[in-house]
Parts: sequence; structure tokens; C-alpha cells
Amino acid sequence: RRLKGLSNVWVDTSFQSPEAIVKLIKVFGEDKVMYASDWPFGNRLPHNKTVKVACKGSRELEDLLFFKNAQRLLNLTI
Repeated sequence: RRLKGLSNVWVDTSFQSPEAIVKLIKVFGEDKVMYASDWPFGNRLPHNKTVKVACKGSRELEDLLFFKNAQRLLNLTI
């Protein structure tokens, strides 16, 4: 929690349960959490579902976690 206010700290959803992802969002903010930056590899469908469950139907939150936060962090234009 001491890291939450630092502008250079981001967290990802790797190996997290839906409950843990919700907690990450509460602690760090929805603009600092992103979909697994280096995992999953192989079959991503179960992990995609985990993230969607954590987003509780919010398409806006899904977009942030799945691509918009990474896009902003990496300064990408798509």
C-alpha cells in the first residue's frame, strides 16, 4: 500500500483471482492495473474470464485493464 501513490508503480493481473484483482484496483486505482504484462501464455481464455469477472460487467474497466492502461504506460497510439 505504500507504493500506491508513486507515479511509476503499476501492477498487473498475473496469477490473481478475481477478488485479488478487485483489491488491486481499490488500492492502486483502475488506471494503474493492467492485464498480465508478461503472462499468460498459451491458453489465455481462463485468465481473460478471471479479469472479466473482476470487472463485474464494466466494459470501460475491461478496456482499461486489457489495453488502455498499457497503451498509456507505453505511450502507444493505436
